[in-house]
Amino acid sequence: MTEYADLFARCEKQFDFQIHASEPITLGWLNKKWILHTSKGKYVLKKYHTNRFKSVDTLHIALTQQHRLSQLMFPSPMLLEWEGKILHTDESGERYILMQYCDGSGIAPGMADRSHMYSLGRIIGQLHHHLNDGTLPGKSEPDFMPHTVEARLAHWDDVIEQAVQMNTPHLVPIMEQQKKMTQSLDLPALQQACRQGWAHRDLWMDNLLFREEAVSAVLDFDRLNFDYLDFDIARAILSGAFLEGQLDLGKTKAFLEGYQETAGFEVNYLSDIIRLLWYLESKWWITAEMDNHHRIPARFAEEMVWIAKHHEQLDQMLMGM
Repeated sequence: MTEYADLFARCEKQFDFQIHASEPITLGWLNKKWILHTSKGKYVLKKYHTNRFKSVDTLHIALTQQHRLSQLMFPSPMLLEWEGKILHTDESGERYILMQYCDGSGIAPGMADRSHMYSLGRIIGQLHHHLNDGTLPGKSEPDFMPHTVEARLAHWDDVIEQAVQMNTPHLVPIMEQQKKMTQSLDLPALQQACRQGWAHRDLWMDNLLFREEAVSAVLDFDRLNFDYLDFDIARAILSGAFLEGQLDLGKTKAFLEGYQETAGFEVNYLSDIIRLLWYLESKWWITAEMDNHHRIPARFAEEMVWIAKHHEQLDQMLMGM
């Protein structure tokens, strides 16, 4: 606590409480988070690392929407305001937020059951409905503007060469599989199949809390932006229903049933949605250093490997979903 004593003291003064104890939250990357036990109850303090966001304006839009959603009774943490602001700045110019503590338990990736996935589908459907209700104007293009297939093929050639140079030749077949999938894609068709809109863009199990069979909170809205809306669907399905090299189709169907009840429209082309998510994420996780991945990137890499290996069977596998 000593290292961040000034920040804690600042929060006590701004929000008029006394901090009795603090617990560091180890999930996440670079940003610092704590559960604060105060004289007014429990809160979560989040201090942003300067490398974790591109634009203060983009972050402010995301936090404003999180705050609005909580006021609409959507299960997301309410942000505390001070002098009319929800994004605060300390004396060194670094930014932080204070938000409501949400009860619930996390579920490990792949370990959600069908009830969890049905509830998650309903909640994400509600989220998409609220985010795209006209409060925020649309944009002319999504945040993700993919490189051409030719550029991506060149990327995989570079990664293969890196693996050879780093004496990790056992990774080369994985990268060759990524390259093979890239060669087979009709990228414009994938982009056409996926809807655009305001999306959370980080919906995986570490950012969700559950109470019994239902979602109790959706967390971490920092990456919210105008993008391919269906990325949220593919990311949530993979995170909740993929385990030990298998995508549980029963859990996938339960998620889609819940989603279609609250979003007001059906999900089509799920296989293409998953393929486009792969095109976005695969180069992040399939690298010459992937043997050194810790838990989180290792999980994402496992998903990317599975998609590339099975992408030709996805249409038949997900038929009728």
